[in-house]
Amino acid sequence: MKTTPALILLVAASAASGYAGYYFGQNKGGAAATDTANAKHAAAAGGRTAAGGSSAGGSVSLASLMKGPGAPDAEALAAWAKNLTPQECVDLVKSLQAGKGGLVRDTVLGAVLKSWAKSDPKGVLASIDQLKSPKLREDSVDIALKTMGAQDPKGVLQWLKDNPGTASAAATQARYDAAIAGIAATDPKGAFDVVSALSEGNDRDRQNKSDALKALTDTLAQAGHFTDAQQLLATLPAGQTRDDAMDHLAESWASYSPEDATTWAAALTDPAERTRLEARAVSTWASSDPLAAATWAASADQQALANADPNAPKDPLSGPGMVLANAIMAWSQDDLDGPGAFLNTLPASPDKDRAVAVFTMQASEEDPESAAKWLGTISDSGVRNSVTMVVAMQMYQQDPAMFTNFINTNDQMSAEEKQNMQRIAPIMAMSSQLLSGSGGKGGNFMSNMIESMLTGKSNSAMNAIRARAGQPGGNPFAPRGGQQPPAPPAGQ
Repeated sequence: MKTTPALILLVAASAASGYAGYYFGQNKGGAAATDTANAKHAAAAGGRTAAGGSSAGGSVSLASLMKGPGAPDAEALAAWAKNLTPQECVDLVKSLQAGKGGLVRDTVLGAVLKSWAKSDPKGVLASIDQLKSPKLREDSVDIALKTMGAQDPKGVLQWLKDNPGTASAAATQARYDAAIAGIAATDPKGAFDVVSALSEGNDRDRQNKSDALKALTDTLAQAGHFTDAQQLLATLPAGQTRDDAMDHLAESWASYSPEDATTWAAALTDPAERTRLEARAVSTWASSDPLAAATWAASADQQALANADPNAPKDPLSGPGMVLANAIMAWSQDDLDGPGAFLNTLPASPDKDRAVAVFTMQASEEDPESAAKWLGTISDSGVRNSVTMVVAMQMYQQDPAMFTNFINTNDQMSAEEKQNMQRIAPIMAMSSQLLSGSGGKGGNFMSNMIESMLTGKSNSAMNAIRARAGQPGGNPFAPRGGQQPPAPPAGQ
């Protein structure tokens, strides 16, 4: 069987849709007639091979898929490519890469490479040097490694060992993760054992191991094997790698079944781990059903408080109010009315200080004057002072007159605190603009402040800004419009 030349098929599709000039340059005089003749010839050839029932892709020809304008339908193209033999894939890849590039060419080439990687992964891996498009090459290698990992775990690990340094550091790690994901599809324990043996001698090694564990977790999550993943990860030694893996599992599980994920997290016996994973799960849950997530989180915090040992040392990572704060953080990123109204339904309590703090900081970016009304509902003075500084900074950025009025009329600050606020807030405003504009570490001041609030290190981001305060800066930000957050309950 002879495969219809792919380049001619592309000419056929281009001519039929009126876009031949896009792929082959502007046609003049007899060139256009020649392209049209080639198109008719290709379409006829595609029809003949299809009628015989043995054309590449089965009974549907590539020419028929490419009659319309633009790239062919993705599902139809994938179905066509699925029936290609490995040798047909080799021939088509060679022909397609010899032609002129473009969206349609790359779309077809990608489908062919995907089919080839699934039917003959070793053939693709042996032909890496012949694949010219970096993105298409890495996409097809990723699929080939996953396929080979499921079929031949030892073989895929040997291939990785025999082919070091053939790509960038990021691509090399992605290839390793793909192989682990492939092994995990048929042998989760085997994949886990391979990853567990990886070194954690430095930060990069630890990150590589963490990435591989995420790839393994994602594979099990896609198959619905969350309990299996939890049991494997629970055997890891205590440390940051284990925490990262469990965090990722909580997020993945919650994206599929938030109720099951939060039930699992709530049953954990270690208080700090339980709170951390509950927070991870509700953050993901809030993206799909924020009210349900926040309601569950408030209940979880109350339960944790009821069960807490009053004599135990305070742990900033396990409360109070950590779970609700994470739910409110996720909810208030796109909506201020909903989380504000929800917080108003909760009684005043130190347990919701972090949630109110996160909401107030988010709201201050849109309307700092309205956000300031929430400051009085924060009972913890340390938390309140940190949030007050953020709100004041936003006021100074948007309207210095608003900032001055806020300082002068604030009856919750001492004279010394007001002087410090007047001195520090302008420096913070300009320094945060510098960091944000330079794209440097910690450039997003608000994100850092919120993260610090949720980790119990409420002054770390503030100190980072103060350390940079001596740098020259421009004028404060111009006023910005936006949503006005709901006011707190009357009398607060």
